[in-house]
Amino acid sequence: MPIFRWTAVRGIAALALVAGCTLTKPVPRTFEECVQAGYPVMESFPRRCAVPGGPTFTEPYAMPPEVTAVLQMPELIGEPSGAWAKGYVAIEAITAEMMGGNPTRVGVRLHGSLGDPCTRLFPIRQEYSDHYVSLDVRAWQDAGMACITVIEPLDLLVMLEQPLTAGMWTIEAGGVSTVYQVPGFDD
Repeated sequence: MPIFRWTAVRGIAALALVAGCTLTKPVPRTFEECVQAGYPVMESFPRRCAVPGGPTFTEPYAMPPEVTAVLQMPELIGEPSGAWAKGYVAIEAITAEMMGGNPTRVGVRLHGSLGDPCTRLFPIRQEYSDHYVSLDVRAWQDAGMACITVIEPLDLLVMLEQPLTAGMWTIEAGGVSTVYQVPGFDD
């Protein structure tokens, strides 16, 4: 009987130990850790990974290598040659980046969508004032043209025509803005 009691005691202790321990996934600290841990990823842009009842992580945005500068995309930018209608363009995010050169040049990436594959952009006008740059982004289509209605992704690099002086600049396009710090000699 003592062996049975000892076995029973060990069995109950092991059961209590297992019942008290729950296996949980470690809480991730980055988007990558969240994905690797198997949490659900939302098909948004940029993608987001959500820990149920916990934090949500946004994927760091990286432009795909096939993005081409506006100046090299004449088929997308230009004036209509005949009758035209207003097209749909939505700017969802903008980012600014130093492009080098002397004086330093700044490029602005426009992330968004066009109403369909037939939509084109007017040449993008740039207006400058006290540490503020406005990009006028407008779209058009040939009047009467039939086109499949599929949202067309827009990822364009617009080179600013004027160099920016050192300091904080607000850059706006399509109702979306970003603040960009142009470094000075002391930065």
